[in-house]
Amino acid sequence: MPSILPEFDCDIFISYQADDSVSADWVKVFAQQLEMELKTLIPNSVHIEYWKSQANISQLPKSLLFIPVIIKSYCQENSPYWNDEFMRFHDSACHDNLGLVVKVNAYCSYNRILPAKISFPDKSQMLLLEKSTGHPFKTFDFVYEGHDRLDHPLKPEDNFNDLGLHQKMAFRSQLNKLALVISDILKAVKNPSLAEKENYGVIYIPWTSADLKLKREELILILQNSGMLVIPQYDCPIDEEKFKNIVNECVSQTDASIHLVSDEYGRSFENDEKKSFAMYQLEQAKSVLANHIKPFRIFINYFKTGGVVSPLQESFIQQIRNSLSDGIMFMNATHLMYLAEDLRQNILDSKLTARKEIESDLLLVYNYLDIDRAEEIKKEITQDMSCRFSSYMMNGNKDGINDIQKNVQGSRLTIVFSKETFNWAKPFVQYLWKLTGGVHSKNQIAWIGEIDGEKEPETLRLPGIIHKFAKKENIVSEIKKIFNPFS
Repeated sequence: MPSILPEFDCDIFISYQADDSVSADWVKVFAQQLEMELKTLIPNSVHIEYWKSQANISQLPKSLLFIPVIIKSYCQENSPYWNDEFMRFHDSACHDNLGLVVKVNAYCSYNRILPAKISFPDKSQMLLLEKSTGHPFKTFDFVYEGHDRLDHPLKPEDNFNDLGLHQKMAFRSQLNKLALVISDILKAVKNPSLAEKENYGVIYIPWTSADLKLKREELILILQNSGMLVIPQYDCPIDEEKFKNIVNECVSQTDASIHLVSDEYGRSFENDEKKSFAMYQLEQAKSVLANHIKPFRIFINYFKTGGVVSPLQESFIQQIRNSLSDGIMFMNATHLMYLAEDLRQNILDSKLTARKEIESDLLLVYNYLDIDRAEEIKKEITQDMSCRFSSYMMNGNKDGINDIQKNVQGSRLTIVFSKETFNWAKPFVQYLWKLTGGVHSKNQIAWIGEIDGEKEPETLRLPGIIHKFAKKENIVSEIKKIFNPFS
């Protein structure tokens, strides 16, 4: 089976230390699981190669992607696997048509080398990886430290939650993260001109202490699924100057930064142990905010673990609390979904507010099935009310949602009217509320339903949404009552 690109022998080559029985056994299962995971993301089959045994080793195939399975003895300059496979792929990729780094959108690029760790390399080995590639890269942890303080490779049945281990790990979730990156790269190389999805902002999520690494990765996935672009998508560099350069570049490109902190102090600078990497990243974000270079917001979420807090970290957290100002929000969300939704609404709200000027005082929105009654209301409003008035009819056109979003953002008050269309109006108002920022929206929305009898349908309860029912003769007077506070 060929690669998706004709100039390659396969899509993925998995390199591992074939004389290590743990690596050999793990790779067989890993390759099968990865192939199945990719089938759920990519319609065409992905061609994966690896040496089935030591006797099977031959000339390295030309592959589009390269997954080295990292154990401590793999990352050594005298290792034959390092020289004959890792470096050979690196040199080949640097000189082929794709290059070593593939751009998947305007702000994110991935290294074609995607290391999968089944043991924790030491600092010198990670530095060798970093220097050898010459570009930032993203590793995928398929390893955990057990109660015996030894490294253990993750297996498909492993789904650790709260077993006293260093952090929550699951083979399937790590495999899914790797498969998503592979999918993004293959789609980008197959169709480089593929239009990017519309996004609601570019977000900088700084690197965290080790205990929050998985939370950071999960938050990135959640925000990306919400339509946001998140950077950086690769591992924190070992080299401190490279780290500083990337941080400065990230804060200059983004609309907001989201800092995750815990009771763990994390990595500090070699020549200044009183300054952690987390501190430096927050300082750079604050400098952008203070200099008013561009609209920028800072969000800080503190995950309190209840463990022993070092004096340095305790001082850092206290410093954060004491220096809160406009543009900085401090939170204590414990669940990532709640945190992500709050962040999305805050960032979306600030961008949409800045994007649209107020063009109308009152906007009347209605369904085309209520057009006759809506025309009567429009006539009364223009005769009796002195304001900038506009209207919009929802007719089922697929472009209607984009248009109505722009109209609502440009109006001080939006009235959604329904008579025959109660079943349409209720979910529409709920969707409109979310679309314009939810609880953080600065766009006032009201729903007025016209009824014939005395019995009123169930009221819609959403924060910030006004909902009233009225008889035909009272509809315009109810609109006036709602409008007056905003005139």
